[in-house]
Amino acid sequence: MRTRSRIETRRTRLRYGSAGQKNSVVGADAAVPVGRFGLRGEVAYTRTQDHDGTDPLTKNRNLFVVLGIERTFEGELNINAQ
Repeated sequence: MRTRSRIETRRTRLRYGSAGQKNSVVGADAAVPVGRFGLRGEVAYTRTQDHDGTDPLTKNRNLFVVLGIERTFEGELNINAQ
């Protein structure tokens, strides 16, 4: 007995487009020498459209801070920690 296979296909609509959200970023950096060391700092604040932080599809507002210290030894080797 011969069996026949039946394959069903369904058409699925795929929609795509730009769904980006506007973000605002403000930041600053500073560096100052202190003796043999260099002190550095950076800060950036990102403001998003999720004001309350409750929308799981939108990034939350955030604040990034980076502090660092560096020193150059013998005029050639630079060590930097952040």
